[in-house]
Amino acid sequence: MRNDTRMIQFIACGLAGSVASVASAQTAPFLINGSGATLLQALFEAPASTNDFIDVDGDTITGEQLAPTDLSFPWLPDQYWQVTYRIVGSGNGLAELRDWGFTYATLPDGDPGNGTFNCSFSDKSIWNREAFCLQGAGQPISVGANPGGTPVRSLMDGSFQVSTSTDPLVAGLQMNFAALDVPVSWFVSPNGQEQYNRVPGAPGYGLNPRVAVNKDGTAASQSNKLKSLSGLNGDINVNTANPDDHTVFDTAITLAPVGAIVNYGVGMSEIDMSDLRHLAATGRRINGENLMKITRDSGSGTRNAFMNGIGLDPSWGVGENIGDRTVSSANDLLGPDFQPSNKGSSGRMDNTTLNHRLAVGHTGTERGESSGWLIAGNMDFLAVRSDIKGGTVYARPTLTNLLDAGVDGYNIIGPGGIATMGDPRSDSAATGGWGWDPSETGAYPNPVQPPANPNVSAYVNNITRSTSAFVAIPGGSPTLFSPGEYLASQFLLFAATDNVPVINPNPASTYVPIVANPDKNQALQTYILNQSGNVHGLPAFQTFNTNTAGRVPGRTTGVVYSDGVANGDNYINQAGNTVLYGTSLNMRNKIAYDFNGDGVRDINDAEEMMKAWHSRNGGPAWVAPDGTGSIAGTLGSEAIIEVLGDGNGDGNFDAEDLRYWADGLVIDGSTGCVNRVAGFTAVDNASASVTGNANFFGTTWASGQTYAAGDSRFDISNTAGLTTRGFAPTGADGVIDANDSNYVMAQFTGNPFVTDGEATWDDIAEAVGFDFSADMNGDCVVDQDDVDAFGGVCYADCDGSGSLNIFDYICFGNAYAAGLPYADCDGSGSLNIFDYICFGNEYAAGCP
Repeated sequence: MRNDTRMIQFIACGLAGSVASVASAQTAPFLINGSGATLLQALFEAPASTNDFIDVDGDTITGEQLAPTDLSFPWLPDQYWQVTYRIVGSGNGLAELRDWGFTYATLPDGDPGNGTFNCSFSDKSIWNREAFCLQGAGQPISVGANPGGTPVRSLMDGSFQVSTSTDPLVAGLQMNFAALDVPVSWFVSPNGQEQYNRVPGAPGYGLNPRVAVNKDGTAASQSNKLKSLSGLNGDINVNTANPDDHTVFDTAITLAPVGAIVNYGVGMSEIDMSDLRHLAATGRRINGENLMKITRDSGSGTRNAFMNGIGLDPSWGVGENIGDRTVSSANDLLGPDFQPSNKGSSGRMDNTTLNHRLAVGHTGTERGESSGWLIAGNMDFLAVRSDIKGGTVYARPTLTNLLDAGVDGYNIIGPGGIATMGDPRSDSAATGGWGWDPSETGAYPNPVQPPANPNVSAYVNNITRSTSAFVAIPGGSPTLFSPGEYLASQFLLFAATDNVPVINPNPASTYVPIVANPDKNQALQTYILNQSGNVHGLPAFQTFNTNTAGRVPGRTTGVVYSDGVANGDNYINQAGNTVLYGTSLNMRNKIAYDFNGDGVRDINDAEEMMKAWHSRNGGPAWVAPDGTGSIAGTLGSEAIIEVLGDGNGDGNFDAEDLRYWADGLVIDGSTGCVNRVAGFTAVDNASASVTGNANFFGTTWASGQTYAAGDSRFDISNTAGLTTRGFAPTGADGVIDANDSNYVMAQFTGNPFVTDGEATWDDIAEAVGFDFSADMNGDCVVDQDDVDAFGGVCYADCDGSGSLNIFDYICFGNAYAAGLPYADCDGSGSLNIFDYICFGNEYAAGCP
């Protein structure tokens, strides 16, 4: 605790006026509840966030801790606040503020009436920095009788005093603030026509109708749309010019940079923004390469800031689009529960990206240091060239590039802040509101609508006043250990950068523009660059680490994988040695699918990959080649088959991983695009060479025609039409028939995203609406040529019997009744009588 000398310094600086206690007539402690961003998680876990700067408690002493940890009643006499914070993602926090910002929640944890205000929805919930909920599970200090498992409530008499009562007539919980990585307006969806590049405020922004699917292609329930203003207990108002007691106000806190994180197995250190946008929107790069794009759910502010930063409407940042929102670490691990999409926190995002060797994700850049993975060499950041915005330089999130934040700096940045029901600055001077600074005289210049809980005003103003003081005198002693000083060391203060994103872009814009910062403070920028100790200045942020392969992936235990290890407790390398999860990975395994050990992933890996597969399926032990090229000097005996070749993330190396490679990882050297013809042909040829089987996947033609090497590429759909486009080629059923050719046709006919008869992959406006796996001739375009490539497939042979009869009519009728894509005979995109007429004509024409 500091003494009165700091208050004297404040007065000398003209930063403090005559203030009184926020609630001197009441008895502390008072409860403040928040929810929201994982990107700003570090702030709310830091003791500095509740160090007194404005003399909240009116004792004329500043610098003291207002929320010391105390887990049981009677509370410490110097405990003025108890602060809870639920780490659920920015948009989800905003939704909880919407639902419970003006109404008390009183139901027990887990009750559906709480909406998302349950422990199961939270990745982590803290009470004066102590966790009471982790990964959706209550901890010893949680109280199941309270919403979210929160350890305490507050009285509902207007005092907001902490109470241990669970009586719904006496005490309850309000959500007082939402921490956001982006402004409230970036989470609001105006009505209009949806499109992949809508900007905040534009009609149709945030309204992508696509819903997630499960790994088997069946429908999940996870929406990708942004948030509504209508909640469980009424609507909120975002018109701050005409506020009421349901009006949400933004208080700017910090700029929050978001990095493109990459597993070293990907083999990339830099990427164009347009390519990154393509990957985020479709699950594949602009050349069709099928990396594993890890995403947060649509309620995430980190996702919002990242997607807006790369020119993509956040609701379109679906990546693989697999599964419902998850806060479970079980879904981070490779194995039967692996899930790449809709992660409920940055922790889940980081761990999943660490585990999958083809993963690209996004997370707050400061986490590279605070979570340790960058410093430890476990994964890295991609340098991004902002070609969409006119940039020409690949920029990493270094301190210099972040302070630039222009088109040739690092500009994937969210304007973060705190949203409250009411404007904290319009509250009394005693709470740090208008008049706290002696220079603030007269009436408050904006509408007066303070929060109902004055402690919320004090909490927010304590942060913003200390930040303003730090900006005015960077590093000055009055701000030592204050929230503002902490923010300057971990994040970026608004006045520090040369450029900033436009908060309210022109609705006609196709990306959020970058403009010169009108509030730039050169002294602050110089201080942050040279004296602040900001984490982005650390050496690990400056260059891509080429001397590490990263971390050994984790798998779910209790499962026997293709390597046969009991309980799935570890991997084994080709020397027969145990390799433990989470340890440093040997460089022989650096690049995913680099089976021939030349340091790259390409078509030349096919033969060694097949030998590795054969060794897991009754063949001789694979003698892995020693490393050459960039991994020269590494031993083949250090190779780990399941680390090198687990493409779909199930923990195994099996035929589906070879299909994954053939479908999405073989890049044609002449075109620069994925060539599925070459990929599937290479698998069959390698199989013929290694095993004597020239039809590796055992695929047959329903028409009876002879199988040729590479024909398995045609097998992409099934009777049920269940596929997982962008994630993995899961639609194959072993038979090439009309289900497959009709699926290909559906990509470019009757598809609202394709209006010219050609589904062109490098056109993102079309790519967001079709499946790259339908490219049958390797030109990265899906059109009639790909249908013609099937040759003798007969549409009318619905049951695949090789002859036409009444059973084909029955088969078609069943497909029509089930609403299957096959039944759309005329390719109109809808099922009607004309499809029956079309089928009749096809039947009458007979089969070739």
